[in-house]
Amino acid sequence: MQKITILKRDENYSNIAGLSSSLEHSLRIRTKDFDNLVYDDELSKNNKIFYKNELKTGNNKDDNQEIFDEILSKIKSEVNANTKTDYEKVEAEKQRKFKHKLMKFVSEADENIKDYVLNAIDDFKKFDSEQYKTLLESKNVKRINEKVNCLRSHCDLAEKLQASKLKKLKSDTNVVKEVILVIPKKNDIDVSEKTSDFLLQTAIEYYKENHPDNEILVGFSHSDESTNHCHLFINMKNLKTNEYDFVKQEQAIAERNKALSIREQPKPEDFEHPNRTEKRKSKLLLDAKNRWRGETLQRVFYKKFNQLSQQNNMKLEAVFNVKSSSTDEAYKFMNEQSKLPKHLRQLSFIHLQTETMQKKLEEQNKATNKIIDTRKRNDVVIQKQIDDYSKRENSLKDLNVQIDNTEQSLKRLNTEETQAKESIKKLKQDEETHKESIKQFEETQKESFKKFTQEYFIKIFDEMKTLYQQVLGLKPFFDRNLKQNRLGKVFFKNDLLDEEEFDSRVKEIVRTRSTSVLELYNSIDRHYDKNDKEFEARTKKWTHKEVKHRAANNRTSENEFTQFLDRSAPESRATRENSHTAKNKYD
Repeated sequence: MQKITILKRDENYSNIAGLSSSLEHSLRIRTKDFDNLVYDDELSKNNKIFYKNELKTGNNKDDNQEIFDEILSKIKSEVNANTKTDYEKVEAEKQRKFKHKLMKFVSEADENIKDYVLNAIDDFKKFDSEQYKTLLESKNVKRINEKVNCLRSHCDLAEKLQASKLKKLKSDTNVVKEVILVIPKKNDIDVSEKTSDFLLQTAIEYYKENHPDNEILVGFSHSDESTNHCHLFINMKNLKTNEYDFVKQEQAIAERNKALSIREQPKPEDFEHPNRTEKRKSKLLLDAKNRWRGETLQRVFYKKFNQLSQQNNMKLEAVFNVKSSSTDEAYKFMNEQSKLPKHLRQLSFIHLQTETMQKKLEEQNKATNKIIDTRKRNDVVIQKQIDDYSKRENSLKDLNVQIDNTEQSLKRLNTEETQAKESIKKLKQDEETHKESIKQFEETQKESFKKFTQEYFIKIFDEMKTLYQQVLGLKPFFDRNLKQNRLGKVFFKNDLLDEEEFDSRVKEIVRTRSTSVLELYNSIDRHYDKNDKEFEARTKKWTHKEVKHRAANNRTSENEFTQFLDRSAPESRATRENSHTAKNKYD
């Protein structure tokens, strides 16, 4: 049984933008950033998606896009249904002002009047204008009509805003929770489909068991990054109560499992101090409760993980880190890394590849050093042999034959020594050449990549700007109302375009643009004013068609950019000279 640690991080989303970005990454459908650098696209086929209570392989981008659209549509609908409209907010503010006037009035009024007004505020159905007017007259109250109108306005608004009172969702209310479970790399667990799938299954069972009334929107196990991990997106709206009470549920779970906690639940008296204000004591108590709840819930999750690990024969046991200076540094490092974009994190797939290459280089250097050490030992041995032969030569001077043999042996040894030295010298030269080649290769690669990236993005955005300006130039001549207007007929009679002419002009512009620019143009919504949706849609109709046409002819953004790097932009509209020529032609 291998003991491991698990990193569990919760991300709460109160707006669609943050949720959308995270979902796009998890579904592998985001193409506008460096996502393809932080995961291995070839391993993405092993990723799993848990959607609508079904676990399946999630490698089809069209299906993933459909899942993305369905989830966002669902959350947007729920948020809109539980959020007050601007009109309702204005009406509620009016009601509040009327209530303020009424409360100021009753604070100095007769008890009978006070009781009547307060009852009407609590229940608008108890208000009767004639009855209230008679009561005010009996008490000789001044400006009776003003008082009656004020209470009537409050009651009318109370009746109108009955449904609005049920909408309790505020702008900062968290609507979706993302749970991220990671087995850190330091545990030395190989990244595998089996381990990541088990993490996802554990998260699903834990939240189904402890939060049965909160829908699991979607879950993911990723086997294509540098660690085993999973993502789980949970709807924080309670299906039974229609409330966003997820934190209350977590507090209840922690209190039910307080026996697992290593310390007592914080109490108000723990923070009593003569120099502390009530506000400060409340803040300290709240922070302590949040920490206690988080620690206890982590122990509840570890317990569930270990149970399922034993049942599934995973041979993994989740344990808690013993706090030390080294673990504090590790957590500090992870927190700093989590704030960076994924492609800049040191714990990403691209940095894993870099580390692997660095390790290979270190191993090669060790092998080279080992060979050099062997050569040095051989030199010592050779030198010792030379000394032995020298002694033998001195002792066998009287034997000519033996002397000749010894001399031959010495010559042979000298030759071997020379060859060995030459080999060592060549090996050192090869080593230096190898190091210099690696250094030059790395510098060349960095410079080439930097230069290519700069040229590519400058060219793409310059062409995008040209395309935008050319199409925007057609905008004044696409206005149908202007065509029917008397001034339009007089001043623009030769310039205004009918739909066929407009389409032809757009196609002329589009054909001259690169596929990369067209794809970028298509990916951005609302290039123009929100009232020009029809103009934008008609323009994009031809940009989309052109991209599809080129794809069918193998003219994609990958192979077309360098071929069409230099191109001149056509005129976005007819010049005045051409306009007069066309006029004379048809007159």
